[in-house]
Amino acid sequence: VATKTGDSFYRAQSVTATVFCTRATQQAIAFTPATPQTYLTTNALSMSGGSGTGAVSYAIVSGPGLVVGGTNLALTSGTGTVLIEASKTQDDHYLVLSVTGTVVSAKASQTITFPAIDAQLTTNRVGLVATASSGLSVTFSVFSGPASISGGTNLTFTGAGSVSIVASQAGSVDWNAAPSATNTFSVTSATQAALAFSPGSPQTYNTTNILSATGGSGTGAVSYAVQSGAGQIIGTNGLKMLAGTGSVTVVATKAADDLYNVRSATGVVAAAKAGQVISFPVISDQLTTNRVGLAATASSGLTVIFTTNGGPAVIT
Repeated sequence: VATKTGDSFYRAQSVTATVFCTRATQQAIAFTPATPQTYLTTNALSMSGGSGTGAVSYAIVSGPGLVVGGTNLALTSGTGTVLIEASKTQDDHYLVLSVTGTVVSAKASQTITFPAIDAQLTTNRVGLVATASSGLSVTFSVFSGPASISGGTNLTFTGAGSVSIVASQAGSVDWNAAPSATNTFSVTSATQAALAFSPGSPQTYNTTNILSATGGSGTGAVSYAVQSGAGQIIGTNGLKMLAGTGSVTVVATKAADDLYNVRSATGVVAAAKAGQVISFPVISDQLTTNRVGLAATASSGLTVIFTTNGGPAVIT
């Protein structure tokens, strides 16, 4: 109110004027959040500038992110872009001021833990186990060697040798592919089950008996060999006795195959003498002055000898 007092000629006069005050605009805010940011990490947010005493706050405008604890950005995906708004609120003198910043999401790295596999036998079955730090499932493959995988994790072997198994994780929208992990180990042939071999004994001279063995493991063929003594293998499985005394040691062998080592068993056959008969034609009645040439044959082919069993005769 402006007033001029009166004097001898004029009355006092007052005038009223109204002034409207508005809040000022803040100075510019500097807000540059770190980018890119990795999935599942949390980065602190900060800004500078602005004016007045207004509080600073942050909010997600769009994208895979969360504001944690008021001033931290957590990423909830490994792909996409997060748009963040930084605001400094108004106070008595300054208006609110907001700016936005952009953070690009980045996939996180992961590793595979694949425990060592011990040396194996060809007949073993191994359940493969590995874990990825991401929690994603791991796949397995045979890199080299006589092995195969069924059902994703069931490892079996087709022979002996060195086997290398690779564990892999291909990644996802949030995770990079993991560096593969490889286990290499040796596989040795398994021992066959016992071979049962009990050849017939005794066996008569000059006869041939059929040999047989049971048991063992795998697909290897069975063969026979004379280790010692007067015997002979005839064909693939016949034992011929070549003497009537002594014994013959025979080895039965089931050959190795892709999964099993060779397996042998030994049997002993005692030799027995063969029976023989003599053919001795009848001698007709003789005169005392006769001379008779005696003749007889043995079925063995051996020489026959003659003796008198009684009566007035001599053999020369």
